[in-house]
Amino acid sequence: TSIVREGALSGLVILATEWEAFDEETKRTMSPRRVQDAEARLHAGSALARICNLDIVLSKLDMNSVTQLLTTGIPDIVEQMVTYLADRANAGEKDRLKIIQAPEALLWIFLLLNAKRKSIRLQCARALVELTSYQRTKEVAHDENGLEALLRLLSSEEDAGEKYGVKALADLTTDHSGNVEAFVELGGIPAVLKLCCSCYDDTKLEAARVLANISSVRANADKIVEEGGIVLLITLAGCGLEDVECYVARAFAAIASSCVENQRVMIAEGAIPALIRMARNNTKKSKQDVATTLDAMARVEENKNRLFEENAVDALTLLASNKNKAVASRATEALEVLTSHA
Repeated sequence: TSIVREGALSGLVILATEWEAFDEETKRTMSPRRVQDAEARLHAGSALARICNLDIVLSKLDMNSVTQLLTTGIPDIVEQMVTYLADRANAGEKDRLKIIQAPEALLWIFLLLNAKRKSIRLQCARALVELTSYQRTKEVAHDENGLEALLRLLSSEEDAGEKYGVKALADLTTDHSGNVEAFVELGGIPAVLKLCCSCYDDTKLEAARVLANISSVRANADKIVEEGGIVLLITLAGCGLEDVECYVARAFAAIASSCVENQRVMIAEGAIPALIRMARNNTKKSKQDVATTLDAMARVEENKNRLFEENAVDALTLLASNKNKAVASRATEALEVLTSHA
């Protein structure tokens, strides 16, 4: 408290910011003054590490001071600062905007996803999941290779890392083609497909969202199919979660619209019964994508007999009576194609 009251906190921050660790061999080659200076900085860092977890100190810190403290490289101080940023990011919109508007703070959060200390990495991820919906964060992630670090979190043994990582990736690949491209190039599709079998509903939801985000690109749709994603999407569709079903339906619509070869795989793997179930249940938001998928399949001659055999006509008839005009129109078009075939 005296340190804060007497204005010494800022001096400690400045001193510790320039702190460097010197081993004994290095010290022997330095002047006595340089050694003394290095040790003074070390003591400043140690002092900050002891006091930076006090509320009275944190209340005096602005984003510039936080950024300065992150540059000290002292693990205890760094962890306290990223925890502070994570707490602020979870506190509300006003605090999140302060972080977004402090480019260096946002950059450090991404950089420290690569920290050796696991707790630092997880606190950075906890902060990011509250910030990744902002366009500024998406740009920093793209420019600073942030997706690579997040993908490493998915392969960690920590459930929290997996949870935070896939949520951040789902946000970062929403409406950002550069991040979608980077995600795929970094091998993100197989990593996220593995999460479709997670025992955690939140993880399955975000995995489905990522796949829906990337599947509109033909090459990505092909890759999802090649990696066995159709079976996993069908499994997700039956998990009983409405939002998951919506993302699965969007991915199905994109994949079915991509090429005939992908439709063949979808049908062979059992997608038609899954689509029929989605057409008949109470999830309103998925209906247009279901109608779009069935319509795309109906326009390929080789699929028509299978659609009749699986009783897709009844499902399309139900969709054709939907109050949503776009759903009804698409289903009606598919029925007309199948009826002309008959």
